[in-house]
Amino acid sequence: MLKNGSLLIFLGVLSAMLPTLSGLYPLVLVAISLVGIWLTSELGGKACLSFCIFSIVAFAISLSGLLSVELFTVAFASSLLVYFFPHLISIALLLILMESPLFQTIALIMGSWLPLQLEQATPFLFLLFLSIFIFNKNILKFFLYLALILFSSLLNWFINLDVVAVGIVNAVIVSFYFASNKDLQAPYLRYKFYVVIVLLLIHSIFIWTSSTRIDLERIVVWIPPSVEKYESQFFKDYSSTLNLAGIKTKQISDISEIHENSLVIVPWGTAPGSHKFLLDLKNSPIGKSLTVLIGGEHTNYSGFADRLNPLFDGALRFNNTTTIPPNNANQMGALWTSSALQFPFNATINRGASLTISSLKAFPILIAKSIFADSGPNEFNDFWVGDFLLGHSDPRGWSLLMAAYKNGPLWVLSGDNSFLMNRYLLPNPTPVIHTIFLATLFPMLLLQLWILMTISIWVYQIRFRNATSTDSRYICTLPILVLSIMFLGLTSQSLPNYGAHKNLSQNLKYFGGDERSSAVAISAISKAIDESNKRLFVYEEYMTSKDIGISGLAEIHVGHIKNGFTYNGIKIDNCGISSYTNSVEPKINLLETQYCRVSGNAKIIVGDVNQASVIEINSTPPVTLILDKYFLSGSPPVDANIQYLLKLLD
Repeated sequence: MLKNGSLLIFLGVLSAMLPTLSGLYPLVLVAISLVGIWLTSELGGKACLSFCIFSIVAFAISLSGLLSVELFTVAFASSLLVYFFPHLISIALLLILMESPLFQTIALIMGSWLPLQLEQATPFLFLLFLSIFIFNKNILKFFLYLALILFSSLLNWFINLDVVAVGIVNAVIVSFYFASNKDLQAPYLRYKFYVVIVLLLIHSIFIWTSSTRIDLERIVVWIPPSVEKYESQFFKDYSSTLNLAGIKTKQISDISEIHENSLVIVPWGTAPGSHKFLLDLKNSPIGKSLTVLIGGEHTNYSGFADRLNPLFDGALRFNNTTTIPPNNANQMGALWTSSALQFPFNATINRGASLTISSLKAFPILIAKSIFADSGPNEFNDFWVGDFLLGHSDPRGWSLLMAAYKNGPLWVLSGDNSFLMNRYLLPNPTPVIHTIFLATLFPMLLLQLWILMTISIWVYQIRFRNATSTDSRYICTLPILVLSIMFLGLTSQSLPNYGAHKNLSQNLKYFGGDERSSAVAISAISKAIDESNKRLFVYEEYMTSKDIGISGLAEIHVGHIKNGFTYNGIKIDNCGISSYTNSVEPKINLLETQYCRVSGNAKIIVGDVNQASVIEINSTPPVTLILDKYFLSGSPPVDANIQYLLKLLD
C-alpha cells in the first residue's frame, strides 16, 4: 500500500470524511506524517529532516486550534499524493474539492431531500456519485459500496448506534472504496473536471456578491427594551459586557442609530419584538450594506423560528430541533469551518437548533460531523430542551450550526446563542470574535478561491505538462505554500486588538454556565466595571507580580498568589488558606481566602500584617489585592461582595 499510494488515498479520504468530533484527527495526522517520512527518506537525509520539521510545526499549529485541522490534514495528504504519486493527482483533486463550501452545501441540501433513515449517509453517497461522474469506472464496485453505505446507515438507524461511530464506519467504507479501486487511479483527467472548475467559479461569485464589509467601529447590539423574562439576565448591559471582552459596541433601540457597513448583533433572537426589528432592518434603505448576526434557540422556542424563517425566503431556516453535543457536553469541539482557521474547540455551542440550507446562495459556516438533533415532543412545549438520547425520529449526520444568506442584509444565523450570552462570553470571547470575522464571508471566499486555484494548477499540470517531471511535481506542491501564507495572513488580520479582555480576566477556568465562575457576577455589574476608571483583574488560578500595574490605572486584583510575592517594595509571604471567613468591616464574605504576612508600606483592609486577606498597596496608582479566588463566585454570588466591589470601582 505504501508503494502504490493506496495507504495515502485511504488516509486522505478518511481525513475528509471522518466526523470532526471523533477525536481521531491527531492519529490520522501522525499516520500521514509517518508515511511522508518513509517516502521522503528515499530522497535523502536533508529532505527527510526538512519534512520532519514541517510535520512537527504543522501538527502543533493544527492541534493548537489555529489552523483548521480537517483542512490541513486533507491538504497534507493531497500534497504527498501529487508529489510522490503524480498519476494519482485526480484523487488528490477530489480530496481538496471535498473541503469546499460548494461540496458541503450540496451535501447538506441532499440531506434535506432524503428520508430520515438515510440522512447520515448523504455526504458519503454524494461522494460516491461524484466519483462515478468524474471517473466513470467499475460500476459494479460502485453499486457494491453504495449498498454497503445504505445497509450500514439503515442498520445503525434501526439499532440507534452512536452517531459518531456510524460516521467513522461510513468514512472507513468510502476510504476503502477509493484505496482499493484501481480504476479510480486514472493518470489523466477528463473534461468533467472543467465542469467542477466552472461550478466552483460560479459558487465563488455567489459568495463574492453576498459578502459584506464590516466596519469594526460600527458594531451595534439590539436588545429589546424593558423586557422582563428569565432570559433577560443573559443580556443585561450587553454592550458593556462586549466592551469588557474587548469588542467595542454600543447598544441601540432603533434602526435610525445604524450606519452603513455595520454589524448588527441580535443575540436574543427569541425575544419579543425581534421579528419587527429584523423586518425593519431588511426594508431599511441601508439594509443591503448590513450584516446581521442572529442567535437562535432550540425547538422553535417561543415560536421564534416560525416568526423569523420567512425573512430568509426558504433558502435558510431554523429547525424545530435541539442539537446534542457528543456526551451532552457544553462544547461541540472541532467543527468544519468555512475558513483556513479553526473555529475555537472550546466554543460553548450547545443544545441549540440545527439549520437547513435549501439554496446554493446560502452558505454553511459551521458544520458538526456527526451529531444528532433531537426533534422534541410531538406537542410543542416551551420548556422542552431535549432528552439527549438518540431516537428513531431524530435527524442525524452532518448538522449545520451556523450559516449565512444574503437577502437585503447578509443574515448570519447561529442555531444556538449560548456563546453570545454575557456570562458565557466573558470567560471566552474568541468564539464571538471569530464569528464576526467569518460573518464577512471573506474567509469563505479565500478558502474557495484557494481550492479553485489548487484544482486549476493540478488540472493544468496533468493536461499540459509531464506529470512525472521534478519541476512539475514542485509546482503541484505550490498550493500548500499558498495555504501557509493565507493562514499567516488570516491570523494576523482576523483578530484585531482584543487584548482588553485581559484587563478583566487572566484565567477564568470555569465556563459561563458554571455558577462558580466569576463571570456570573461580573456580567451582572458589567456596566459599572466598564464605566469605571479603574481596572478589574480576576484570576481563578494564581496571579504574579508581573500581572500588577500593567494598565497604568488604579487596579483591583481578585485571586490567589504564590508565596514570595513582591511588588513596589511590598513582600507577601507565609500564606495559608481558610475555607470561609465573614468580615464585619467591610461587610464581605471570603469563600476560599488566603491569609498572608505583609511586609512594607501597605494598608491592611481585612486581617492584620501577619494574616492579611484584603490589601491595599500604596503605589501610584494604587493597587488592591483581594486574596480570594472565589470572591465573585458562588450560587448566587454573595451580594455583599458585589456591593464592596462596586464601592472600590466608584
